[in-house]
Amino acid sequence: MVKILDAVKVPLAASASKIEADGEWTYIANGVTDVTGEVHNLVAEQGFTAGVYRVDFNTEAYWEAQGYTPTPTPDSGRISTLSAWVLILEDIKGAHRVLDLRSEDGTKQEAMDTCFQLMFYGFKYKGVAKQLFNVNITTLFLAMAKYIKRFHLRPSQFLQTLAQEQRALLTVLEASVGVVDVKHHKDLLKTESQFVLYVLHRLLDHGQARELIIYGLNPAMLTWILQDRRSRNACQQHPASQVYRSSSVVNPTAAAGDRNTRPADDDLETEAPCKRPKLDVTIRPREARSPVEPEMLCRAFALSGSCLTGSCPRGKICSLQIRECGQSTLDVLVPLVPTWLCLRSLTIQSCWIFRVAEVQLLARSLKQLWQTSRSSLVDLSVAVLPQTALVEQLLDACPGLRSLSLEIHPMDVDPVPRQPTDLPELSLQTLSVKVPQVLADFRSITAVLKHSPHLASLHISGIRLPTSSSYRNLLRTISAELVFLSPDSSNFIQPAELLELGQRLRTHPPPSRLTLDLRKNPWDRDQETWRDARRTLGSLCDLLTDGWKSRNTMADHISNM
Repeated sequence: MVKILDAVKVPLAASASKIEADGEWTYIANGVTDVTGEVHNLVAEQGFTAGVYRVDFNTEAYWEAQGYTPTPTPDSGRISTLSAWVLILEDIKGAHRVLDLRSEDGTKQEAMDTCFQLMFYGFKYKGVAKQLFNVNITTLFLAMAKYIKRFHLRPSQFLQTLAQEQRALLTVLEASVGVVDVKHHKDLLKTESQFVLYVLHRLLDHGQARELIIYGLNPAMLTWILQDRRSRNACQQHPASQVYRSSSVVNPTAAAGDRNTRPADDDLETEAPCKRPKLDVTIRPREARSPVEPEMLCRAFALSGSCLTGSCPRGKICSLQIRECGQSTLDVLVPLVPTWLCLRSLTIQSCWIFRVAEVQLLARSLKQLWQTSRSSLVDLSVAVLPQTALVEQLLDACPGLRSLSLEIHPMDVDPVPRQPTDLPELSLQTLSVKVPQVLADFRSITAVLKHSPHLASLHISGIRLPTSSSYRNLLRTISAELVFLSPDSSNFIQPAELLELGQRLRTHPPPSRLTLDLRKNPWDRDQETWRDARRTLGSLCDLLTDGWKSRNTMADHISNM
């Protein structure tokens, strides 16, 4: 039983309640709660009347009674609640899915985020229900919302309530959410779905969200989201441009006005959106759509009696991830890229293999962006390419990239003859190339490595060379100072092979410590050899492990195959 050492009644409206957790302190109406959210109705037992109390727990005794291991925090001397938050996450997600939880703040944030997403959309899950008892849900949402960094936007009655009734919660989310995840395959531009657009507009344009993740949206919806997020400055370097107006724009003055696109530099923040540079691509005709403008959305969902005037700002999207990319998606995206100066990270993942012409069109669009000399793009990820030769074309188009991640499925149809490219010195620091265990031409990768003096991380998986070739040529192109981050999680390393690696590294020690990622590798099939391998590697490498067991999944079956 938790012992109350001190309690001071805090004046607050009788109908209100407040929950905040910070170390040992917790505030709650009509009860006492610990930082895990488990409520103990101790107020009456201790002789206090119902109200709001500040409670100081005998925390060390409480955690021991609950089976937790209290760990004093060195800087403050208070008891760390890391183990408690880890147990909450393990209860909700499962122990095998809770990884890399090393900081109390990070673990607390993830636990809050996980509970919020489940509760907000009405999922009934015993792991969440056990943590909540006799708690005002609205108040709890307000307390948890400040920890939410990624918001999953799903059309539902709960989201409609957020748009129409829970304005205070939406305001908190605007200040905390940095990533918006939009996944829905139906038409979100219909009248009954406009509350989704309103919440999206508030988070992207009135809030702090700068990263957008999209799953398979139709072209009209994608155009509505991305329109007017470019800079006029880039267009001045492309005299051959044409007016491109999406049929989804209803109010031309709103589209031409100041949208606060805010690209990389502050002096561009007040510049109006521009015309897109003309590309040699045929844009498919869009369906005639008339979605409401953001200003109209704000007026429609404004509280009664409030008067909104002026235009809404247009927030910048610095990171864009498009999952389940389709042909029509590229038709919308490619014309936008050359003038998207604030875009720092672009991820395009397709459900099928891109055609060579589509990749070349994207490369030309990236080249136009790079030629503006104001590009912010440093991170590019594309899947799935049809040929390894296209790697050189992408880097030639955008040599300022610092991180490049590619998935390649070489195909015999529509081959690309490799032409020697005079690549400039690349700024590349991280390169990841994934091929599904097929023969591939490695010359393009070697050429890229020769022009990447700043490369610090290399991950290559699945490439099979002809019998007459050797990886020795690849290794000779890599600088001796290169620090490897080697994610081997997809290879299912056998303990004996890992031990052999440790013995070879001990014979030929690397110039600096390596980081070896062994997560998702079963360790329970030959535990003695696995422990010997870890001891051997421990003095030379920083090992990342998660205690993943083969019986948790079908790992044994897959590795045996």
